[in-house]
Parts: sequence; structure tokens; C-alpha cells
Amino acid sequence: MELHNGLQSHYTHNNTTCAKTEHKANLFALNLCENLYKEKNGKYPEYFDLLHKEFGVSEDMLEYLTNDRPII
Repeated sequence: MELHNGLQSHYTHNNTTCAKTEHKANLFALNLCENLYKEKNGKYPEYFDLLHKEFGVSEDMLEYLTNDRPII
């Protein structure tokens, strides 16, 4: 009797699902911060540092920015 049969595939599947869900949550949060900044200041932030200073957005979120509004 193997109690751990299929356990590895279960964790692999759940980690992949979490990664996809986390990616979507990060995109949502970053878009929310960008839109809140625009609402407050009348324009989208020109630099990533502005989001960091205003909302505490961490630098690892930089990878989630879209290319239609480049932020340095």
C-alpha cells in the first residue's frame, strides 16, 4: 500500500495553478495602483519609483507592467 502515490503530481499541479492565480492577482494589483495614481494625479506614472513611493509597490512587480505605458 503506497500512501504517497500521486502526491508529487498533486503538488506540481497545485503549484502551477497558484502561480497562474498569483500572476493574475499581481496584474490586478498593479493595474489598480496605476489607476489610483492616475485618479489622484491626473496622469499615469512616468516612473516606477512613483508607484513605489506612493503605494509601496515592490520592484519585482516591474515585470508585470505592460508595454503600452512604459515605466522606467
